[in-house]
Amino acid sequence: MSNIDSAQWITQHQQRVAELEFTPDLTLTIEHRITGDDEDTWHVEIDAGQVTFRAGPHPNPTLILTGSRSTTDAIRSGKQSAQRAFLDGELKVGGNIARLLDSHIQLERVAETLAATI
Repeated sequence: MSNIDSAQWITQHQQRVAELEFTPDLTLTIEHRITGDDEDTWHVEIDAGQVTFRAGPHPNPTLILTGSRSTTDAIRSGKQSAQRAFLDGELKVGGNIARLLDSHIQLERVAETLAATI
């Protein structure tokens, strides 16, 4: 079942991330792709201190996370760490990995904010 198709789901996430504030010099877009029978894609964009959440792919994401719905759910629920999923080949990370490492503290804030409802 696809959560992305729900306008309410998108609005809820947009409101949650809009409350976050970052330094104006941080520009980063993370695209999350769920693979399998229930494919979904969404992205979080941090630009000039503002955060937006949108359904669908971004034309030029900084980072791309790809995994199954079950892997995404396991990470979200705390049953599996993202690091373990990556090491086990269940979560693929593409794009500018250096930006991921440079921005990990800011990204943790976004992840914690979204984790309650993704």
